[in-house]
Amino acid sequence: MGAWLANKTVENVAKWILADDRLCVVAADEGDVVGFGMITRNGEIQLLYVAPEARFKGASKLMLRALEQQALYWGLKAVSASSSRTARSFYLSCGYAPSGESVKGFGITSGYPVSKPLFR
Repeated sequence: MGAWLANKTVENVAKWILADDRLCVVAADEGDVVGFGMITRNGEIQLLYVAPEARFKGASKLMLRALEQQALYWGLKAVSASSSRTARSFYLSCGYAPSGESVKGFGITSGYPVSKPLFR
């Protein structure tokens, strides 16, 4: 967990939010932030997380849709992500397809590449 959280400092997240080469979105529930997502201009979804209490309430799908819409706005034809094992079924249910072999993540985790073509 420490290796995965190492770059998620207040300073880094602030830089990500303010950067011109990406878009960050949040999900809120009654004023509380319950989710965060980020996509880069090359179409890579780098972050898409929701708090446990927000799972299965639509926040993930709304944030993912917003990230995909931004990719379309940028003129991209596809988006991609390196999904966790837990989130892989979510991405597949949203029209993503496996796009490569699993890759080593942080600590004992693995990433599962997925991608999705975008259409206007």
